[in-house]
Amino acid sequence: MQYISLATALVGGCILYFKHNIDSKAQRLFQEQEFYKQSVQIIRQYKPLVNIVGEPITMKKIKIMDFEENYVNSESAKVTIPFKAPKHNGFIRIEAIKSENNLKLKSLNVMLDGHDKTISLLHVP
Repeated sequence: MQYISLATALVGGCILYFKHNIDSKAQRLFQEQEFYKQSVQIIRQYKPLVNIVGEPITMKKIKIMDFEENYVNSESAKVTIPFKAPKHNGFIRIEAIKSENNLKLKSLNVMLDGHDKTISLLHVP
């Protein structure tokens, strides 16, 4: 009986380790995308938004398994990044499309928790 418990604990531990490792790599892959970096820079430098939410604005983990809200492929990308700030938390919604050999930012919207209004910071038709 002890061996079964030990084996179960070992298998469970390995699964959690691999899930964490895969999640960390996927987070880094999103964060290394140029459109992601550009979006975060725009958000942090847009003074009217900074005045509303406060500083610092910290990006939180993307829900990697939410494939409707978060994906990158060869033609386009859509990413929802949760953020935390002193006055308000919220989400950044990014859309990017293929232009030449890379993905270019198409739209950048901010939604604050508890508010229905969307703040549109960029929209390229």
